[in-house]
Amino acid sequence: MSEVREGSEKAYETLFKRYHEKLYYFAMRYLNSKEDAEGVVQEIFLKVWLHRATLDENRSFNAFLHTMARNTIFNMHRKSQYEKVYQNYAKYLLSYTHTRSQDDVLYADLVRYLEEVLDTLPPQRRKVYEMSRVKGMSYKEIAAELNVSEKTVETHIRLSLKTIRGAMDKILVLLVFGVM
Repeated sequence: MSEVREGSEKAYETLFKRYHEKLYYFAMRYLNSKEDAEGVVQEIFLKVWLHRATLDENRSFNAFLHTMARNTIFNMHRKSQYEKVYQNYAKYLLSYTHTRSQDDVLYADLVRYLEEVLDTLPPQRRKVYEMSRVKGMSYKEIAAELNVSEKTVETHIRLSLKTIRGAMDKILVLLVFGVM
């Protein structure tokens, strides 16, 4: 572990060889796809390498990997559920014929609602979000312009998207059930 923390690719490869098969079979118990299980293993070991400097040598690496796998699988299932809801909503929208003016009104309402959600963000977070999503700037460009770290930019974007997704999930439910 200490060698991995110091950046030893050989030590990392040894850890990978030792644990990847166990992790793969653990993931297969919860996933019905070899590709998904392999993806989970790949994602976890990528995270291990990227965050190697923070590895705790006193913690069980096996338990650490299994916790990461469980969380990754949970997130995959949650994402899958969101995708199903979205697909059902999209099918509903496609099957329901709207006139162009109704679509324009709905779009304007959604844009207005998004603006209201963006107005709730702290000023710096909104600025970072707009620089990234509206102006199309990279995290590196934003970090340089605002004199902050790329990690700070990433955190602002992640928290912005979390807020927006939460708000949009609520509006999606209202739209699906015809409350709006």
